[in-house]
Amino acid sequence: MTRVFPMVSEKPMYKKRSGTSTDSRDIALWALTSRGALVANRLMEKTGYDKCYVGSSITAPPAGAFRFNSLAESVGKAFDKFSAHIFIMAVGIVVRTIAPHVKNKLSDPAVVVVDDHAKFAISLLSGHLGGANELAVQVAKHLGAVPVITTATDLDHVPAIDLLAKRYGLVIENPERIKKVHMALLERQKIRLHDPMNLLKNDVHGWVEDKTDLAQQSIPGVFVDFKVIDYPEQVLVLRPKILSVGIGCNRNTPADEILESVNGVFHRFDLSVNAINNIATIEAKADEEGIIRLAHAFDVPVRFFDRQELSGAGYVPTPSEVVKKHMGVASVCEAAAILASNRGKLLVPKQVTKNVTVAVAVRRSTLLE
Repeated sequence: MTRVFPMVSEKPMYKKRSGTSTDSRDIALWALTSRGALVANRLMEKTGYDKCYVGSSITAPPAGAFRFNSLAESVGKAFDKFSAHIFIMAVGIVVRTIAPHVKNKLSDPAVVVVDDHAKFAISLLSGHLGGANELAVQVAKHLGAVPVITTATDLDHVPAIDLLAKRYGLVIENPERIKKVHMALLERQKIRLHDPMNLLKNDVHGWVEDKTDLAQQSIPGVFVDFKVIDYPEQVLVLRPKILSVGIGCNRNTPADEILESVNGVFHRFDLSVNAINNIATIEAKADEEGIIRLAHAFDVPVRFFDRQELSGAGYVPTPSEVVKKHMGVASVCEAAAILASNRGKLLVPKQVTKNVTVAVAVRRSTLLE
């Protein structure tokens, strides 16, 4: 019987990156004035938001609200603990308060600012990847306010590549190059696209040159693939999480050794570890700490398959009588990779090191036959 163990990072991944709407339990409201507290209360009643922070001088805070003496100190402690913050106060106050905590568009929470008369809901930070634009629209609807969106791609109606990456679960490998691609689109220039699985094809139709060669230095491009190549400086790299890594190992093999083996295989076969979707192995390894820690390292789930399932995986190129003697099945890493990839294509057959075997398969639903 297949068992799936979802891996949870020591520091929770930001929920917004999954492409779904922000969970109401993962949003913090902040109010400085009594009028702002009333606006916060309206939002809480309409949305189910249940985390509200108010200034200590407010006499009638929303039920369950937390009081703070210092906005800057409280926001500093809470900024990375929520996927979104709604500040009901002046924009200038918010900018000065969050400035020390802003890192990058891949990890920053969404920040929406509402004036305490509830006339405007302004998307201030992390509009695309963080979902602040969408959240601002939702908040405005609840309050009867005007949503204020300032991201250029939205205003000029050009494809927002970072938003598309979020929608399709693509890992942005070099986010600093998003700007080059967006600037080209805003100037009404076509970009080049390598996208063999046609993940972005429909969304960028009309914005892409016919040629898919990314080597032209003067033209920004987007590379959507799990393969590693030499990319020109102007190319944005997006990784589809579609690779399954099958693992076999001797009992109590250290996690560092397993990780080194996986990284070595991916390097030799020009594959990106950012495209890993899951780790897979035999159910007998469900308590193998090295494999559990490996999944933690890549922040992906690990799947365990029983002997019957592995035996039914179909053809594997390198079965082993030794493995069959000890584990009761002729293949662990190859069969597990195939099953975890929805019976996909085996890209890398079994690679053997001293204590570890590694195989890699690509998910069938994305194969180009």
